[in-house]
Amino acid sequence: MKSDDKYLYIVFSAAPTRIGSIIRFVTGNKYSHVSISFDEDLKRMYSFTRYHANTPFIAGFSEESPLRYSGSEEGTIVKVCKIPLSEEKYDGIMSYLNTLKLNSDAYMYNYISALLFLTGFKIRIPQAYTCLEFAVHILSRFELFDLIDDRSFYDIADLEAMLRDYFAFEGDIMEIAQPEGWGGDFYAMREDSTVRICTRSARRIGRLIYRLVLA
Repeated sequence: MKSDDKYLYIVFSAAPTRIGSIIRFVTGNKYSHVSISFDEDLKRMYSFTRYHANTPFIAGFSEESPLRYSGSEEGTIVKVCKIPLSEEKYDGIMSYLNTLKLNSDAYMYNYISALLFLTGFKIRIPQAYTCLEFAVHILSRFELFDLIDDRSFYDIADLEAMLRDYFAFEGDIMEIAQPEGWGGDFYAMREDSTVRICTRSARRIGRLIYRLVLA
């Protein structure tokens, strides 16, 4: 690979969390989480997910590191698809991600869409995504894949099938990852009381419902 080659990596993962296990059991899919990255070693990944290990309902746009997936004794299996990018597309996505970082408080995890997932309905809420919806949004917004329509409903298996020609790797994430610290990933346990975590979670869900009503 030439040093100036640019790629977008779509990372499907069997996230080593209780919620991830439940999602895989209910859906029957091998993978329960989707991230994007520009790094072949997945040093930095981006997704809509929980901010901290002990706050599953306090979630939004997050920068992930491979260390988030290194806690399972069995390892964490990932599937990586590799999409070539022009310099223009690369710069556009990077600029968009920087905008999300600077305005991260305005972006939320789409809990409502996640809850209705098995019904086959996608609930569009301004500035709110599930991890899968965010990956689809990036592919659609930057016209990286003609078959992707940001308005349509997809499950993870659908996205896997559409990207099969871009397959690059499947196996334990630590076979390709080069974690050198958390970077911008603050997933480590946040020391908050249960009452405070519940209160903050309820407020975020309330904000999401408010956006849904106004949409």
